[in-house]
Amino acid sequence: MNNVDKRLLGIGLLVAVMLAAGCGGSSPGGASSKQGPSLQTLTKDGSVLVLEGGGVYSVNPADRSTVSAWHVGDRIYVGGSNDDSLTDLTRGKMVSDTFVGDTGGDSADVNPFPEGRYKLRTGSADGGIVVLDDGSIWGVRGARDRSTAASWTGGSSMTVTRSSSGSVYKLVNTGARRTVKASYVGDE
Repeated sequence: MNNVDKRLLGIGLLVAVMLAAGCGGSSPGGASSKQGPSLQTLTKDGSVLVLEGGGVYSVNPADRSTVSAWHVGDRIYVGGSNDDSLTDLTRGKMVSDTFVGDTGGDSADVNPFPEGRYKLRTGSADGGIVVLDDGSIWGVRGARDRSTAASWTGGSSMTVTRSSSGSVYKLVNTGARRTVKASYVGDE
């Protein structure tokens, strides 16, 4: 059985389990409209996504083009033996992932991030997530800062410094001379 067949079988089993559990109801896409958290934001390259509740997931490189076609608001089922698969219930597409952390967490207090110079690899369209060239993932705080980060482009030079308020860092886009406050979420 090849990988495509395994994924189709997995999606079929997921739908059967959901129907058996009484999760009927349907949306225009034919999947349940009430199950799974909604997709809150995703990076432009499909490498990282955030679900309702703040869970951050790094997407397997082979699946990133699939995730790039997903939309904010889609319902996502988190499954697999180690929560290592995500299924967009609106589109019926499943991908492999790794749970990274939570945007509301204080992981920086447990595992401080090294300050220094980096390059911006990608970010979400709404500016809520920034990924640096070392694979570190950042949750940008506040609407004004998210708006600022949304305008940044890949390859920009960045400086990371820890602020005086615990788990909050300052991400400085040195070319644009713009600073945002962000929390270190984890690594891809």
